[in-house]
Amino acid sequence: MGDLSTKSSSPPSAGDFTFEEIQALECDDLFRARTGPGIRKVSTETLSGFWNAPSSSSSLAAPSATVRFIGHDRRQQRQGSFEMPTAVISAEVLEFVGFNQATAKTVCERFMNRPDPSINVDSFLDYATSQVQQMRVLETTDYTDREIMAREAMALVGLTTDFQDRMLGPRFKTVYGTENLLFWVLDTLKVGYLALEQLHDRLKDRVRIIEAKGKVKAKRALKQENSSNGPSQAALPQTTATVSQTPKDHSLPANLISIETGPALPSPLEYMVLYKATAALEMGGNSWIDDDGIVDMNVMSSVPGGDFSYRSMVHGWTPEREVAKLYREWAQRRCPYSETWVVRICVPITLINSIPTTELWFSPDWKEFVWYCRRKRRPPEKFNYLDPENRAIGLIKGHISTNMAQQVAHIRKADVQSTISDDFVLRNPITGSMGTQWVFTIPSIIDRLGVEIRGSIHIDVTAATKGDGTE
Repeated sequence: MGDLSTKSSSPPSAGDFTFEEIQALECDDLFRARTGPGIRKVSTETLSGFWNAPSSSSSLAAPSATVRFIGHDRRQQRQGSFEMPTAVISAEVLEFVGFNQATAKTVCERFMNRPDPSINVDSFLDYATSQVQQMRVLETTDYTDREIMAREAMALVGLTTDFQDRMLGPRFKTVYGTENLLFWVLDTLKVGYLALEQLHDRLKDRVRIIEAKGKVKAKRALKQENSSNGPSQAALPQTTATVSQTPKDHSLPANLISIETGPALPSPLEYMVLYKATAALEMGGNSWIDDDGIVDMNVMSSVPGGDFSYRSMVHGWTPEREVAKLYREWAQRRCPYSETWVVRICVPITLINSIPTTELWFSPDWKEFVWYCRRKRRPPEKFNYLDPENRAIGLIKGHISTNMAQQVAHIRKADVQSTISDDFVLRNPITGSMGTQWVFTIPSIIDRLGVEIRGSIHIDVTAATKGDGTE
């Protein structure tokens, strides 16, 4: 770390960072060269947030979760850098999340010139996402044509070719097909913006750590000086400063246990293991697990319009780790500045056996029910028992659809059975079999699930891909 008295090459203020903060971050080699107005090269170490080894603590007898950090190599990350906007409200931010320069400037000016900001409560992110609402609905059903239309739609609203490439990678075609294009674009823009806010927060936290260490050094120097002047001088208390981020910086509970390898799987006679993948910031910066270990199931709920819910919030998981890993890799591709998770929960068999359950595998009924749910329309009366409000079924086990979300608007009711084939089912990337999901539908059962999995949660946290040590 350099001398904090070194004069900064930056102007007195740069975006959201003060002159003193810039000095500290430059001396710590986290802030590097300015590459343009409002843009800084920043050490890729910032992406992981670990200024030292990951913290591991547990103030309670039973930890709320075990966590394994993957790819958080501080030495490797220290070598690389990436360009970061220094203000969270700027045209540069919109370029950072995926807009081209001209569109970014237009949207930023629209926000800055909005009438009466005290009344107009829409945020900068709201203005950015409203820009992409203009995307045209895709009209063809052939995949090649749909890709062309998707690129045209994204280009129309000013999204860059790089953003388009991340969205349309062929390896993730089936995961991409589980939602429509607008859903993925909005989600990716939101996560990108929240990632930048998180980076700023981490850097400012780092400044506080640097300042604390500076005070410690000053106290020690004073103590040594006093000691040299005679034994009568009062000794100053020893103080230490930590240089590791807190779990809160990763949307994790305070009483986690950091481990090197994933915990052993429990007995299948006692527990059912389920998985879910997400970009950490897809939860909007909210903590899924509170510091006291309480699990907030609402944070990871699925919105209406999924495979098995046309109007209610539900909780979907998969018993297949390979399927969850595919979703995580897709999130990582779209959101390179965010950490990504694979969450594993162990659900007691006694709980599962107490939940009214049905199975809905690929079949004529599956086609029909998913078609209605994806259109957010009430299914026929024969499916009433699946409506969460009727509380007849609390868990639906079935196959995961793909392509349906993007084509459902173009499939007529009369053509459901003939058009929807097994190509509309997501496949396990390893076995090639149809991917499966468990969807918990009744709110009281979802709440009970959150209680029962306390202490039986494991999270694999993979570092942001931009933190791979490359320039």
